[in-house]
Amino acid sequence: MHPNADHHPLVPHNPGYPGLIICNRLEVSEGVWSLLIHSGNRGTPVQWIYAGQYENRLVGEMEPEDFKNQRDLLKKAWVERIWRLKNHPRFSEMRARISLRKQGKVLTDENVQTEKQRSDITSIIAPDDIILALENGEEKLMMFTLLCVGYDHSLARELEYESKKWKSKNTFIPGDGATPIDRTRKRKRTTRGA
Repeated sequence: MHPNADHHPLVPHNPGYPGLIICNRLEVSEGVWSLLIHSGNRGTPVQWIYAGQYENRLVGEMEPEDFKNQRDLLKKAWVERIWRLKNHPRFSEMRARISLRKQGKVLTDENVQTEKQRSDITSIIAPDDIILALENGEEKLMMFTLLCVGYDHSLARELEYESKKWKSKNTFIPGDGATPIDRTRKRKRTTRGA
């Protein structure tokens, strides 16, 4: 798990420290996770530091007033995630409910499931509709505490060693068999409608 501070302003800033993340995936509360935190270096490649083994516990939902008081950067980042992640089950349900409200339709499980399947849902709602729904409490983001429950020193050494191998042309998030992505590689062009 490697939360970005732009999306999670209260993520731990040092190994072993507790923190708080905003997340709409309940599965993050299952089991123990290796946490990587941003080094604070904004250069390329992005540097990540192993912070420890963490348990995540659901503590509640972000209240409308709390969302309103967030920096614009955080609000825009979350709205973009909700808007773009088409296959995320909670975000697709959120978009469907916002769309149904905007159209003046009743919020039933059946209507939400039907609305989720619409391919043109983003032509009905706009990013501003998502912000409004979060600011007035119609939709909420879940919040989890991050509690350090252990630290794997051999993993920390391995990740530090591996991260030194990669040059600035590569992006690498060490651990769990990740491989570098060559940013210089050209994408294969495809023709649409062929």
